[in-house]
Amino acid sequence: MHLKKRSPCTDRRLISGDEKERKEEKNNNYKKEKDSKERSLRIATGCVMALSFIFINNLSTGYQQQNVDNLKTIKAEENVDKARVKYESDQQKHEERFQKILKEVQKEDEKQQQEQAKLAMEQLPSNVDELEQGAFESEDDYILAKMAMAEAEDQDTEGKALVIRVILNRVEDEHFPDTIKGVVSQKNAFTPYWNGRYKKVKPDADCYNALILVKRHDWDKSHGATYFEMTSGSTWHTRNLKRLFKHGCHTFYKEK
Repeated sequence: MHLKKRSPCTDRRLISGDEKERKEEKNNNYKKEKDSKERSLRIATGCVMALSFIFINNLSTGYQQQNVDNLKTIKAEENVDKARVKYESDQQKHEERFQKILKEVQKEDEKQQQEQAKLAMEQLPSNVDELEQGAFESEDDYILAKMAMAEAEDQDTEGKALVIRVILNRVEDEHFPDTIKGVVSQKNAFTPYWNGRYKKVKPDADCYNALILVKRHDWDKSHGATYFEMTSGSTWHTRNLKRLFKHGCHTFYKEK
């Protein structure tokens, strides 16, 4: 039996065909791998872009919300400031109105006091030089009238009434005795009581008028005074007390 021999050309063609198939397969695999990588890269890029968009969008939204919140806060603070300014303005107006009304009331009260005092003085005796204790309703009234005479004999009716008022202010003050006799007789409190003048004098009609002015008509221009002295230079009163006013030859004070 004879075998048919292949020619070298035939073998070369077979080898060339196999190599070609392998190259094509290799090229196809490379192309597929390349396409796969490109597709993966596109997907990854798309994901990154999507996430970036979401992040930027959220960041922008948060920033916008923060701006809105800041604007709301600023608006609220402005409203609070406006409300405070209005409140303070209203308070000032109320205070001014109150002070105006208070001054009117005080002026009216002072006018009524003056009218009452004038009426009372017109009804009191004016032609009596001296009054005995029996002319007064109580021993306290007599003591007050005598002190007015002893301290302010040369003063007008209001000057005598101020002396009486100071004694009554002391009775109401916790730093002094709580009775008229106790206040007047307190050691070194009133000079006329301790130098003998108090015992010698008798109250006149003007002292009586001053007493009635204070006790029956609630006259009080003492401003709470609890001390007085004859007007002079630097004394214990001026160094240690608050000066209130001067009437006649007396200067009036109270505790600081």
